[in-house]
Amino acid sequence: MFLASYTFTGDVDELKAGHKQMLDILGTDGVFMHVAVVGDGQLRILDACPSEDVFKQFSQGDFFASLVTKCGLPFPTIEPLGEIHSYVFEK
Repeated sequence: MFLASYTFTGDVDELKAGHKQMLDILGTDGVFMHVAVVGDGQLRILDACPSEDVFKQFSQGDFFASLVTKCGLPFPTIEPLGEIHSYVFEK
């Protein structure tokens, strides 16, 4: 699994609404990890992809660019973070 950060800047309420619309379109089936954090005029998403190649195809592809536009979001700053070594989630 490969982790990346997507940082959207703007009005937090508008960013949250755009993020919700994005999730409604994408759905959550097959999602390994997707965390959205808000603060200081930003919405940051930490998202895991099956591999770095899948991350690159998604984040650099036309589908993602059009999805961002369709949801009224500004194009984010995208930061590849690396392979997930370990994780803990409490249920």
